[in-house]
Amino acid sequence: MRRRTLLPTLALLFPLAACGDDPAGPSAPSIRGTYAGTWTFTLTDIASGQSATGICPGSVTIASQSGSSFSGSFLIQPAPGCEGESGSVSGTVRPDGGVTVSFDVPGGSSNDWEDLFGCVVTSADQFFTGLLAGTTLTVSASANLNCQGFPVRLLARFTGTRAG
Repeated sequence: MRRRTLLPTLALLFPLAACGDDPAGPSAPSIRGTYAGTWTFTLTDIASGQSATGICPGSVTIASQSGSSFSGSFLIQPAPGCEGESGSVSGTVRPDGGVTVSFDVPGGSSNDWEDLFGCVVTSADQFFTGLLAGTTLTVSASANLNCQGFPVRLLARFTGTRAG
């Protein structure tokens, strides 16, 4: 006489119950919202090592998110020492909060660094990278520029906090 057991039947009915892991993996956190904060631009003369820093008010607004991909806009507000600028953003956010962002500035050049600063780019990070930690977004990137014959290194950073 053959014995029947419920174990194989239960295993077929509840295949994921034993594993406890989401087969799709962890989901990306929501990055939607407006992050008000500051843009910090540090220019360093490569030859002398002298540097100057400008801090400009601004924001990044993430209007839409689908999975880990997002898009929106950014603003650098005009202020003493700061020229106003705006454009679009797109990027991805990882489940751990790691962020990769592209900023697109309207202008005649195919390079956003050149459109922002009016200097020739000799090398540059392709993306801004950083972290979404709670309600704080921080991203940065750097570029080497030639500004009227003077080689400089630019570090650009945005830090902002989402309201709510």
